[in-house]
Formats: sequence, structure tokens, C-alpha cells
Amino acid sequence: MDTQVRAVEGSEAPVLDTAEVARLLRLNVDYVRKLSREGVLPAHKLPGGRTFRYLRTEVLDWLGRQPGVADGGEPVPRA
Repeated sequence: MDTQVRAVEGSEAPVLDTAEVARLLRLNVDYVRKLSREGVLPAHKLPGGRTFRYLRTEVLDWLGRQPGVADGGEPVPRA
């Protein structure tokens, strides 16, 4: 497992930036931004800014609701 991913997964920071969410979800940063702009991924835009912030609990809840994700947060193996 990537050291940076472990650092994000191991931290209990309640607020994450886009790069931390991308590492946590193992997605490209631009794709995380796209999902955020489209309202697919729960995100909060700071007043007067262009950046998103994410609540860790909301991101993990969202991930758990995605098809193909087991209860433990691990992807379901394809048959």
C-alpha cells in the first residue's frame, strides 16, 4: 500500500482537501474535482474560494453507498 494512502487512511482529520480525498479513494485529483462540481461527491466550497473541502465522514459514507463496495470498504472482487 502506498505510504501516502496509509497516511490519509490512518489520520483521523475530519476535514480533507481534494488531494487527500483523491489518495483515499485512489482516484485522479481532476476526477475528484469533477465529481464534486457535479454534486456526485459530497463537498463543501469555501466562501470566496475555488477549492473544495470534504468531511471525512461524508466521503466514507458516500463510498459505502457505491455499488461494488463491500461492507469493509474494500472493492467487491469481480467474477
